[in-house]
Amino acid sequence: MNMTAMTIPLSKAMDSSVQKWLDEFAQKPLEALECLLYGKVWLGGYESAEVAQALPQFLPVARHEDLDGSLCAWLAQQLKSCELPGGVSAKTYARALVNVFGLLQAFDLPRSRGWCTEHVARLSTWLKSQAVFPSRNPRPAFLRALALSQPNRDLLSFWMSLCQKGQREQVQLALFGLRRMPKDDAGAPERGVPRALILGLLEYGRAAAKSGDARKKEWLSEVDFLTAVYPLPKDKWAAPFRDAMAGREPAQRVRNWLDERYPAANQRTDHRGATGRPLVAPYWKTDLQPLVDSFDREPERAVPALRAQLDQHRHYARETGDDYYLVRSFSRLANFLLKRRHDAPGARDALWALDIAQEAATWAPGDPYTWSMMAR
Repeated sequence: MNMTAMTIPLSKAMDSSVQKWLDEFAQKPLEALECLLYGKVWLGGYESAEVAQALPQFLPVARHEDLDGSLCAWLAQQLKSCELPGGVSAKTYARALVNVFGLLQAFDLPRSRGWCTEHVARLSTWLKSQAVFPSRNPRPAFLRALALSQPNRDLLSFWMSLCQKGQREQVQLALFGLRRMPKDDAGAPERGVPRALILGLLEYGRAAAKSGDARKKEWLSEVDFLTAVYPLPKDKWAAPFRDAMAGREPAQRVRNWLDERYPAANQRTDHRGATGRPLVAPYWKTDLQPLVDSFDREPERAVPALRAQLDQHRHYARETGDDYYLVRSFSRLANFLLKRRHDAPGARDALWALDIAQEAATWAPGDPYTWSMMAR
């Protein structure tokens, strides 16, 4: 839906209807907002406009904070149930949700935006599970709203998880989210091609390659779109792909596909970060396994060293968006910490195990192994 505001001339009748709703909103913001979303309010000349188009034209700035609070509360209420609200049709409910996410684009609503970011995986799953939205799915509006209002990189793992699932409509919105994501948590804009965007495209390729060459054209069309958005000379595209593939080996089929556009990208080289030093994730066998092996003998040395390795995993995942090594190392370490020592009862460190299992689940909410760690 195009949420660009429509300019509608005011009439006296419409003035009074709008004012009546504003008065109700001032008294009971949540109730008034819900009535507006469900189409139970007549707004005169605004009646033909969507809520997300009309409200920015007449809601006073002084009421924006009330809108933020009531919209956040309304969304939290919806998440508590998978049933349609009483007396509301599926079409009306879907339209209300689309307008809610349109309002997130039309207004600066930090509380609602932060709540959606904090509950992004749960919200996304809830929207996906709603079988009552066949004709007007609000999930794309939700993803677009998130993509357009990113003050930091908190959504990096979420966008990457959508790319890994390989469903094209969602991947396209995830790639849009990665394009719009700031360079750092301070909100600095990207000045070039975001590394995470290339990695997201490669993860999409990994998923698409499981179907053989059937989805080659589909994947290459996304590569072509990316190169149209960032119009670099053709000889400049090999390096971003090559550097991204050096961090984690892509499917060979993806390399073959990429050969049709940028064959120089398949010339392997060391992956280096902005400082020129190699930016690679720690490897379990060489970096963490020796510390795990010495954990029972020398905990005073092994524990700080393990925590340092986990920090390196976090840094790599935050910089690249590639959570593959983090999720597996954190899960394996959690499994180790939950086991008892041969000379003592109970787990080695159940609380630490729970903390890192929860962190792994945050990065990969669809990974059943991380959830099994937390359930033990």
